[in-house]
Amino acid sequence: MRFARLLGLVCSALLALPAFALDWDALVESLTPQQAARYERFREGWTIRGVCGTRDLELAKTFGINTVRGYTLKIEDNSTRKVLDEAHALGIKVVVSEWMPHHGENKGGGNSTWNFDYTKNVDERLAKFTEKVDAIGDHPAILMWGLGNEVHLDREYLEYVNLMSEAIHERYPLALTSLTMINAKPENIEKIKAYAPDLDVIGVQSYSVGAVRGGIRNMEQHWGKPYYYSEFNGKGPWNFKKTDWGTAYDDLPADRAAEIDACYDAIEAAPRCLGSTAFVWGQFGAQRPSYFSLLLSPHPGGVDRAEKADMDGYPLVTPHAEVLGRRFTESHPLDNHAPLITALETADGAREAVVEPGGELTIRVAGTDADGEPLRFTLWMLGKKGRGYDAIAGPFTVMVTHARDTTQGTGTVVAPPKADDSALVLAYAFDDEGGAVCTTIPVKIGE
Repeated sequence: MRFARLLGLVCSALLALPAFALDWDALVESLTPQQAARYERFREGWTIRGVCGTRDLELAKTFGINTVRGYTLKIEDNSTRKVLDEAHALGIKVVVSEWMPHHGENKGGGNSTWNFDYTKNVDERLAKFTEKVDAIGDHPAILMWGLGNEVHLDREYLEYVNLMSEAIHERYPLALTSLTMINAKPENIEKIKAYAPDLDVIGVQSYSVGAVRGGIRNMEQHWGKPYYYSEFNGKGPWNFKKTDWGTAYDDLPADRAAEIDACYDAIEAAPRCLGSTAFVWGQFGAQRPSYFSLLLSPHPGGVDRAEKADMDGYPLVTPHAEVLGRRFTESHPLDNHAPLITALETADGAREAVVEPGGELTIRVAGTDADGEPLRFTLWMLGKKGRGYDAIAGPFTVMVTHARDTTQGTGTVVAPPKADDSALVLAYAFDDEGGAVCTTIPVKIGE
């Protein structure tokens, strides 16, 4: 009953879509005429309806996505221009981004660190960047230049960003320049205003509807210029309650879909917000795939691992991607609806478990499909690998029964022989019509 009520609320919200509240007068009130001219496409109500990631652009177009955000700028292998050419052919704009290190200490592979100094070799480094700008800067698919992703907002970095922005504007006076920041703390906004005054746009990156709303309040009050949500999604592991042994829980998919929808309500109501690029158009490998992946592969390790295992299917559409499609097209973008997992628990109804190394654990999973299709489930055990997760056992089969639009099943997972206090059981639900979803429960392997 709880799921049915929640699904009804989500559907009702999606049928009554608010229009963007982008206010042209508020947008340009603090800008010079030359700066305001850079936003001309937004005057008549065009807004960024985007995603992070530059793969699967034809599918993105089907979902009403008009902008994609990249993370690296490459001219040596022509890869950035290939993305721009493909996007332009589909009528999609691109936020072209230069990946940039932190000033001072950076983390490398494993536990290694390395240092970078923005005050050294400035002319040489800027010349290399402007070489990239000159190589692709006239491309009609470019919406905006991104100068770093979540780089620590030290004065040295920001002053160098200002030089980059000035170099772009010297060549292309109507180009938009931006950087991204985590959340939108007032003191960080003031740093950007002080040390990178040539910058046009701030991209804000927040996860959870509360963080998105708070970021919007700060941007409207302290920035007072155009901005966009360069990354957002539902809650991440830092937001969730944790088990006694320290592993974060997971939302059920309907809860996450409802939270993404609420984030859009806030973004679309903000007068100076140019729109958003939701994270991420693909399967995200740096966390459990249930957190931020708008598309899925049938393997928790991602597309490459699925191909090696001869598992076809990518890209599989999730209910979270469908929220974007309904927002951007005001209808359901595909004939098929993605399934939902409505329960994942142990045989005794718990949302966590402890199992001995090499031991067995019985898992119950249930799901529903709006098209009435029977679902197929698989179970995996995941273990921590670096900051993310990797498959350590599986896939395990689930015996299912199907009645109307509900499928239920039970499967047994076998824990690896090594103790692990950060393991997860991951469940996938597939409708075998191009839709899928996944969620997890924490498992401690050991006493």
